[in-house]
Amino acid sequence: MRKILLTIILSLFISTIFAYDVQIDGIFYNLNNSNKTATVTNDDIFYDGSDAGYKQLEINIPEKITYQNIEYIVNSIGERAFLGCDAFTSITIPCTISKIEISALRNCYHLEKIIVDPNNKYYTSVDGALYNKNITSLIKSPMRKRTISIPNTVTVIEKEAFHHSSITSISIPNSVKHIGYKAFVGCWGLSSITIPNSVEYIGDEAFDDCQKLRIIKIGNSIKELGDKAFGKCENIISITILSEIPPIIYQATLNSVMKNTEIKVHKNAIKYYKSAKYWSEFTNFVIIE
Repeated sequence: MRKILLTIILSLFISTIFAYDVQIDGIFYNLNNSNKTATVTNDDIFYDGSDAGYKQLEINIPEKITYQNIEYIVNSIGERAFLGCDAFTSITIPCTISKIEISALRNCYHLEKIIVDPNNKYYTSVDGALYNKNITSLIKSPMRKRTISIPNTVTVIEKEAFHHSSITSISIPNSVKHIGYKAFVGCWGLSSITIPNSVEYIGDEAFDDCQKLRIIKIGNSIKELGDKAFGKCENIISITILSEIPPIIYQATLNSVMKNTEIKVHKNAIKYYKSAKYWSEFTNFVIIE
C-alpha cells in the first residue's frame, strides 16, 4: 500500500514539475486538443523564476505550431509564462495572440522591447511598450526601459504596468484617469511623480516601495488614493494636492510618510484637510495659491 501511495505522490510531483505539454524551438506550450490552440507557458516547477526555462536573447512566438502532425494556433500567453526569465531582451508577439496574462512578463529583468505584429486585433506596441489595440490602456512597459512617452490616448495605466521597472522619469498625459494596482510598485529610480488633473483614482500599492520618491504632485480631479498607494515611501518630503476636496485615503496609504511632511493645498482647502480622516494626522500644511 505504501509503495502504491508513493508512486501516486511521485507521479503528481512529476506532473507538477513538467507543467508544459510540449517544447518546440525553445518555447514551452500547453495544448488544447478540443479547439487546437496552444498557450505559451513555462517549465518552471513553481513558476518562481528560480529555474526559468527561457535562455534565449530574443523570444519570437510563432502563429502556429505542429505537434504529432496536428496544427495548433498559438492564441495566448499564460500566467507567469516568462516569470523571472532574465536572459531575453525582446519578445515578438504574433497576430494570433488574443490574451496575455498580467503576470506573463513579470520580473523579466533585461526585457527592453515588446514587439507586436501590426495585424494583431487585440494588442499593439508603441516605442517598445505593450498597449491594447486602441491604445487606451498601457499594459506593460519593459523592465529595462528608463524613459517612456505615453500616448495621450491612454486613459488607464494597468496594474503592474511598471512593476519593478527601471523607469527614472515619466510624463503621464492629461488623459489618464486611472492608475492601477501596483502599477509602479518597486520603481526605485523614481524621485518625483506628477499626477495630472485627469487622474481620479490611484490604485492600491500603486507606488508602494518607491524608495527614492521625494516629490509628489497630484492634480485637481483625484478622488481616492488606494491602500498603500504610497506605502514604504519613507523619503517623501513634499506632497502637493490641487483638489480642494480631500481625496479618500486609508490608514496605510501613506504609512511610511513622516507626519511633518509638507502637504501643499489651496488656502480654502486647508480646513477640510485638517479635519479629513487620516489627512488630519499630518501637521505641516502649506498654502498654495
